[in-house]
Amino acid sequence: MNTAYALTQPSGGAVHVPTHERVVLPNGITLLVVPSQDVPLISFNAVFRGGPLGDAKPGVASLVAGLLDKGAGPRDAFEFVDAVEGAGGSFSTVTGTEALSISGQFLARDQSLMLELLSDALTRPRFDVAEFEKLRARRIELIKATKDSDPAEVLGTYGRAMLFGAHPYGKPSAGSEESLAAVWGPGTAWRLAEGKVRAPATTETETASADTGAENPAVQTVLEIFGGRVETVQEHGTYTED
Repeated sequence: MNTAYALTQPSGGAVHVPTHERVVLPNGITLLVVPSQDVPLISFNAVFRGGPLGDAKPGVASLVAGLLDKGAGPRDAFEFVDAVEGAGGSFSTVTGTEALSISGQFLARDQSLMLELLSDALTRPRFDVAEFEKLRARRIELIKATKDSDPAEVLGTYGRAMLFGAHPYGKPSAGSEESLAAVWGPGTAWRLAEGKVRAPATTETETASADTGAENPAVQTVLEIFGGRVETVQEHGTYTED
């Protein structure tokens, strides 16, 4: 069958969702656990509501996201990166129009380290002023260099500005030279984070463990980090729309 033709055919309203568990914590966090035995890896994706849509100045959420792995808990920026790379893992942050997300992947044997780093980034980020100033300076220089070397890269930014005008959708999510330069002062990094970094609305974890519910070590650790006890646990397979 022609692929293009197949893609145009109705699917019968069925959305095939991998078997997973949904755990709602007392503080409102929704944890989705997707067991997988195919490879000895564990990954996560934590999503916050907000992002650039709620920026007082364009680029604030992007700066906050960029600082989350620039030192957290007992580790400074170098030690944090060294812990990730030393385990052969990945840890990254990104901002969308309406959300800020953190994702990563580690070997299953390093699950404790992964959750420790995630916990530190979410609950004990350092927001070091020196790291903030370096990050802001790099972002400003990158914007300048992009405009000078490849203007086509900023066409999307200009297009959204023309289309949406003063609406937040029309503002550059990474900020502009002017907006980033206007974010400054002693303790700025902490003020930036205020109202931005909260417990994630949703955390998705793909784990190599076969345990379920409260017996799953990943769930146990997340409960210890983010609060309390399991309120509801539901297993899901295929969801069919009526």
